Amino acid sequence: MTTGTPLLRRRGVIIALSVVAVLLLAVAVDLIVLSSRIREVTVAFPKATDSIDTWIVVGSDSRADLPAGASSEQFGTTGDVPGARADIILMVSRYDDGTTRVVSIPRDLVLIVDKAPVRATLAMQKGPQGLIDGLCTTLRIPADHFVQIDFGGFVAVVDDLGGIDVNLPHPIRDPITGLDVPKAGEVHLDGQTALALVRSRTAEELINGAWVPTSDGPDQRAKWGGVVMSKVVAKATSKAKNPLVLQGLLWTLTGALTTDSGTGLFDLTRLSSASGNPTELPHQKSTYAGTDIASRAVQPDGSTYAALKDAGYAEKCTPAG
Repeated sequence: MTTGTPLLRRRGVIIALSVVAVLLLAVAVDLIVLSSRIREVTVAFPKATDSIDTWIVVGSDSRADLPAGASSEQFGTTGDVPGARADIILMVSRYDDGTTRVVSIPRDLVLIVDKAPVRATLAMQKGPQGLIDGLCTTLRIPADHFVQIDFGGFVAVVDDLGGIDVNLPHPIRDPITGLDVPKAGEVHLDGQTALALVRSRTAEELINGAWVPTSDGPDQRAKWGGVVMSKVVAKATSKAKNPLVLQGLLWTLTGALTTDSGTGLFDLTRLSSASGNPTELPHQKSTYAGTDIASRAVQPDGSTYAALKDAGYAEKCTPAG
């Protein structure tokens, strides 16, 4: 009995170590599989002269991956709307002291790309590099990471989270995007409704019994894009405490993302701190009237650069190319 006890203990230790090894191997394989689902794109970033870790997060309007059950009549096809534009552009700035700022960059803000003016949303038609270079040349933002999520992926992630809650000042609708929220206050949005909200440019709000067009459609679009994305990050961070929920969420998310080749799954966890309320980057007031496409464009002005300087960005940025 005495001689057998050490042997049993050794066997118990060996079995325990074997179980741990198998579990670690399973986790490693899982992480490899999840990482392989993330699409990668080559992006050359500027050489930063600051210590800010700057992420550019884009909600793409590519029609290549529409939400499940979505109508091509509502969204259009890749033939109708080729390529990809940036519906939402968020700048997430992470500082050495652990704080984070989230700034929504208007999709209609004019950037200089290849020495020509172009709205930020259309800079993406030259690929992520066009947007990264335009932000550097025009706004002096030296990005360090690029992350993109498309229509279908966005809807799937929101639905996997069980929807999100946002506060609406008035009932709101927009037949063009399919948005229809008949009540104000704290409302629960599923993936399709959240997407309709962030895509809405011609929304109407029910005020004093009458449907009134929003006077600043493009700015509202940027605002709601930032709010919704921050709500998604906050809820995802909360849900991640449940391993089973986390696994399902990671599976959906990794299949919906495109990142620069230097940004991996572990790097993406740093975005979990980006759940605060976003602010919109100040800019020249829009003259958009609802029909004139040219009037959508807005220019950066003194308030734009003052806000960026306050955020810690230098007064010079040179694109990598």
